[in-house]
Amino acid sequence: MLFEIILFVILLILSGVFSATETAFTSLSVIQIQELASAYGKKGGMVKFLSKRPDILLTTILIVNNLVNIAASAIVSNVTIQTFGSQALAISTGLLTLVVLIFAEVTPKQIAIVHNEKIALSMAYPVRWVSWIMFPVIKLIGIISSLLAHLVGGEKKKLSLDGILYMVSIAESQGVVETYETRMIKIMALNQQA
Repeated sequence: MLFEIILFVILLILSGVFSATETAFTSLSVIQIQELASAYGKKGGMVKFLSKRPDILLTTILIVNNLVNIAASAIVSNVTIQTFGSQALAISTGLLTLVVLIFAEVTPKQIAIVHNEKIALSMAYPVRWVSWIMFPVIKLIGIISSLLAHLVGGEKKKLSLDGILYMVSIAESQGVVETYETRMIKIMALNQQA
């Protein structure tokens, strides 16, 4: 039983790490990605590479997270049945859900928002290695999801100039960009349109 507990803790940590990785990458701004690529050499380049390929990045992370969470669930179910009997499965499932939410989802994602650059840099190569190992599965999932999206009628929409200007004005009102930066973005966007 000690082995199962240790394995469960390792799986929980892995789940938390990959949840944090997902949030770290998806919360990086374009400017952050460029700065990481220019300041951190190969590591920064790998962050940029993965950020430009969200299909590989997100599919890899989601596959690992699902495998880890399913394995953790199987371990908890097995230990619960052996120790307390099948009547306690509902209670252990509820407790497992709470533990996973706190320690493998919500907390790691909150940490990742604050430390997105550090986490993205430290996890870029591990994610890439896992994506190489799982390449056939990732490719198959990508093909199936693309077909399903096409059947639903999903055509990619391009962001309009008005959409860009609206987002810039929101960013300015929330203090994300300065007034002079807003003017520069608007001028550049209008020049691109001309």
